[in-house]
Amino acid sequence: MEKAYLVYKSWGICDDSSVVGVFLDEKIADEYVEEHGKNRIIEMKRYEKCYECKEKDNEMFKFKLKDLCENAVIKEDRHGLYCENDMSDFYSISSDDYWKVETDILG
Repeated sequence: MEKAYLVYKSWGICDDSSVVGVFLDEKIADEYVEEHGKNRIIEMKRYEKCYECKEKDNEMFKFKLKDLCENAVIKEDRHGLYCENDMSDFYSISSDDYWKVETDILG
């Protein structure tokens, strides 16, 4: 049975998604997902790095990777330390997510 490859896109962290393309060639579908998903990969790596860096100690935040991170800008306000470029909150991710689903061509 022949296959088709549906490529989906979701916006930011929404659960909403829609098909943005149907491909008959899996390689082309994979290339589309890879090309359009680059920003998401970059954001997820930064999210994971921030998440790893930020830790809470007695209601105060510490940033254990601050000396190794090119994005770290540690400041202090009345609530304590914070990173100006913190992306450890998943809701700060704004790029679109792309993925491929294989399906049978029935007719």
